[in-house]
Amino acid sequence: MGCFSYHCKECGEAIREKEGVKLYLLHEGKVLEEMEGNYTLYGEVEGKEWKNDIDKIFDLHFNNFRNDGIAAIHSDCFDGTLPTTSSEDDEEQGDGKAKHAKSKKSTHTYYKPIIKSKRDIERDKGLEDLGDRMSKTIAEAEKFLEELKKKK
Repeated sequence: MGCFSYHCKECGEAIREKEGVKLYLLHEGKVLEEMEGNYTLYGEVEGKEWKNDIDKIFDLHFNNFRNDGIAAIHSDCFDGTLPTTSSEDDEEQGDGKAKHAKSKKSTHTYYKPIIKSKRDIERDKGLEDLGDRMSKTIAEAEKFLEELKKKK
């Protein structure tokens, strides 16, 4: 998935490589998948992969909606409350000495696929409309330039 590092939703510290972590894939504040194990710095835990389509996971990660993306919590910080917002990114990319315990288990639970919400559909429609308007504007500008060339 590439190097992705986060701050723990509970303690606020960076999640370091090989620390025990619980990861939650969120869409609109709902958990779609979760995994627990030792963090790899690649948005997953050792020996586990997300089941949802990787491109859709990237879309959630980079769409700037706080209730979409990946929430990360150190296993030893987890208080039983499921997250509803994504974790802050770690600018240091998880660099540094591990401070939290390794995980004794590695698990993955898949609940449901990413589906487009009403908000996503409306955003996509807005982008399509913007693209149509830009195409029309470009076509009009090209036509105007052609007319100018003819006048010369």
